[in-house]
Amino acid sequence: LAEARVPIKMMYELNHINPEFKSADLVFLIGANDTANPEALNKASPIYGMAVCNVWEAKNVIVLKRNRQGVGFAGIDNPMFDYENTRMFLGNARENCANLLQLIEGRGKYEAPEVKLQIEHVEEKKDTFDEEKKEDLSKHKQIIIIGVPKEIMKGEKRIALIPKTIIKLRKLGFGIKVEKGAGMAAGIYDQEFEEAGAEVVEPDKIWSQSQIVIKIKEPTMHPVLNVHEAKLADGLMLLVCNIDPSRDKESVNMLLEHKDLHVWSVNNVPRITRAQKLDTLSSGCKVDGYRAVIEAFNIFRGFAGQEFTAAGKIDPANVFVVGCGVIGLAAIATAKRLGANVKAFDARKQGREDGESAGADIVIDDELKMDEGAGSGGYAKPMDEAYYNKQRDFFKRMFKHCDIVITTARVPGKPSLVLITKEAVRGMKRGSVIMDLPGSNCELTKREEVVEDKESGVVISGVTSYVGQMPRQASELYSNNMFNLIEELCQIPTNSKNNAANFHIDLKDEIAAGAVIVHNRELLWIPYDERCKRDQERKKKEEIKKEEEKISKRALQPEKKEELVLVPKPGAFNEPLIEGKKEGEGEGEGELVTIASMDALSSGAIILAMTFLAMALAYATNYAFMLNFLAFVLALIIGYIVVWGVNPLLHASLMSETNAISGIIVIGAMLQLYGDLSLPSFFGATALLFASINVFGGFILTDRMLSMLASQLKTNFNIKTLFLSLIHISEPTRPERISYAVFCLKKKKPK
Repeated sequence: LAEARVPIKMMYELNHINPEFKSADLVFLIGANDTANPEALNKASPIYGMAVCNVWEAKNVIVLKRNRQGVGFAGIDNPMFDYENTRMFLGNARENCANLLQLIEGRGKYEAPEVKLQIEHVEEKKDTFDEEKKEDLSKHKQIIIIGVPKEIMKGEKRIALIPKTIIKLRKLGFGIKVEKGAGMAAGIYDQEFEEAGAEVVEPDKIWSQSQIVIKIKEPTMHPVLNVHEAKLADGLMLLVCNIDPSRDKESVNMLLEHKDLHVWSVNNVPRITRAQKLDTLSSGCKVDGYRAVIEAFNIFRGFAGQEFTAAGKIDPANVFVVGCGVIGLAAIATAKRLGANVKAFDARKQGREDGESAGADIVIDDELKMDEGAGSGGYAKPMDEAYYNKQRDFFKRMFKHCDIVITTARVPGKPSLVLITKEAVRGMKRGSVIMDLPGSNCELTKREEVVEDKESGVVISGVTSYVGQMPRQASELYSNNMFNLIEELCQIPTNSKNNAANFHIDLKDEIAAGAVIVHNRELLWIPYDERCKRDQERKKKEEIKKEEEKISKRALQPEKKEELVLVPKPGAFNEPLIEGKKEGEGEGEGELVTIASMDALSSGAIILAMTFLAMALAYATNYAFMLNFLAFVLALIIGYIVVWGVNPLLHASLMSETNAISGIIVIGAMLQLYGDLSLPSFFGATALLFASINVFGGFILTDRMLSMLASQLKTNFNIKTLFLSLIHISEPTRPERISYAVFCLKKKKPK
């Protein structure tokens, strides 16, 4: 209940609430079973003596449960469900509670659900896979043969295609040959492949009788055939595998010898929306992140979540995840489900948002944020050594209180950075665990080994991949990616039966252009650094193109007459005015106050008329009147600029602010107070009261309005800015201050 944030004031001890049930007209029992079981009073019952709520003593009891057949943790049936004063309200308790609340509050209508016996909903589950296997697959022609060799890399237990995927490919017109014993390590027998329509063959026939070969790891020396798999690729149309030209130069050079061969590198698939279904890295990383948490708690040998026992409370484990990519997000989600306290770090803004949505508490210093962009493929962009030193100091402080640290910081094509120093490890608690998934994020990591630092007692795992420990599920994910790949290359039309006939590789396509590293004896691979530069250049070109489109749109619009603009030079109030820009220019620097466009003739006529009017008034009136008239005209102009120059959302706030400033009437009211009970004193006191309310109430109301509108205005505009601006306007001897004050009112981020 504490986790559900139920206030403690609503809680009652059992001995306090039990006497109340006898006088209760109605009791709702939501989801509970053992805690309200009258069998606890039966000496012959296994739960005799257990403290329970005596809800059956109430006049009416309504039980909200999913079904009547369910029993509690003790496995004892609850006879109260059959009592005369008990009614069962079956279904989803959350939805039913919401409906009942609406009924009680008079906001809803009750519609009786269609109630059926539970047994009527029980249907025999059909295995769709078994149904597909029964289908006669021999009617589908084998236009292109796909070979699936056994993975020979040490520790690799997965297989590239599983029986479910093979059935789908057979329906597309592909023939499948699987090497004998290829799926044994993943728990898939040869008989299952044969039932799915594949042909189980010897190793040499996989390469010689196939047009496409799909495997997981890069080509290597075959232990049975005594020849490199890259040389066996001669005559293939397509080889799909996880190959990195920056590391597997020998294999790539061998593959360059073969004519008409396309080599598809699954880890080079572009990270774009359309290619997500082909991303094997994400599929494998999902397994790595999940399994890393399980293995970490196995090493840690402590509770993940908070536990309460008669002996006391056990706090949840503190887990820290470095990097909120696919691995990090999977680790965060798994640790949260286990009940641990999870914190995470990611320099990228998108990574921090993803980590927070997964349930982690994001911790980062402002100087470590990289919000201005990322490298190619969404990875963090390379930084200088000073930045990484700050990162190491930050982690050293953070890891002191952590039980489990999981690092996922990888850099494509390069060794991973050392983020956890020897000093940071030895500052951690004894018994803590570090899961270094890249294998080099910690200074004391031994790659592919689990070691314990004798000085600190911290266990460090350097295992870089856990897909081998979940081979069947990992194979299924990889197999799904491969089916999506073949389907993408077929460009399947809806009216075609043998879709394999449409199979082709279009290097102009964005996905193929990034993933194909070898084509017809030509190396198409682009190193990671060059990819970063190309991505940056592409983004710049896109920005330039957008600007050109904006300019062209402006050019097509009808020409506007130039407007006179008064713009204060940024800085002190007393600096002179400078020429400004047209309305709409200078985005991000505030909207500028403009005077309506006028040609020279009309401007001159108006100025001349105003001059004659002023001279006539001066001749017909006296000096005191002209001073007041001048102040009146200036007030009109300034008032117009101030009110109409403010965002419409602020008009209500401006009115209340004006009320506050107009409280100057307080001075006039005070002058009417003579210390007696005369009529002028009475009206003066009344005016003083209401004017004071105007002053304080105006400021309070303005503050509330601005706070409410802050999210819409996206500005730090406040009362101080407005008040100071109006004070500066009040000095008529400095006209430049008037313009700057108005500019402050309209600027998005006023100083």
